[in-house]
Amino acid sequence: MIPHKLFLSWLLYIIIVIFLFIISWYAGYLQIITANDPTYITYGIIVLFILTEIYMLSIHIIADKELNYITHINKLFENKENLSISKNDFKDMIPQSSVQKYITNLYDLKSPVNMNLLHAMADNLQNKNYGWFMSDLMIRLGLLGTVVGLIISFMPFIERAFTGGSFDPKQIQGIISELFQGIAAAFFTTAAGIIFGTFTSISSRIYDSGIHAITDKMTCITELKLKPLLENHNEKNQ
Repeated sequence: MIPHKLFLSWLLYIIIVIFLFIISWYAGYLQIITANDPTYITYGIIVLFILTEIYMLSIHIIADKELNYITHINKLFENKENLSISKNDFKDMIPQSSVQKYITNLYDLKSPVNMNLLHAMADNLQNKNYGWFMSDLMIRLGLLGTVVGLIISFMPFIERAFTGGSFDPKQIQGIISELFQGIAAAFFTTAAGIIFGTFTSISSRIYDSGIHAITDKMTCITELKLKPLLENHNEKNQ
């Protein structure tokens, strides 16, 4: 297994995103999007994306450590007789983590191996992934920008519909300008929400793949190594 594989996958993804940012900046696309958004929702989406990726970095590092601890467990079984490994051996080898908590709970359970503990560990790690929620939030903010942009576009017509006024020919150019500005805001905020929401979903998918790897590896270790070990441990304590 490649050390820090999960973090390296996230790093590769974020490098690609930064590269696309730079290209968009030099091509002038980012300036066009932000300059034509009077609602400032696009700015909010970008800031939200940056904060989300900082958080995603932290949980990718945590998941990477859990995968490394699983490697330590395999080494522990290689270096000692399978049936002589105690709970303290695991505590000495593995720092405080979800994997260590899972194994110590198995020892404390004093009953046949219960896979519900493994599912609980996987759920605990999975619940840290707010990326899917943030991705959905960004897309919804983009759709909100669409609605706000359309309201801005048709506001002059709405005002005159309620007041019963008529258009001054001298104001037509300004009204048309507001109309196009609102439509531009609607399109650009929607595009920003979809683009950054999609990027965030990719980051979340990388993290989910790490959790699936942790669950699969711990399932194998539990069935092939921990189960016989714990059965022998329980027999000695009876």
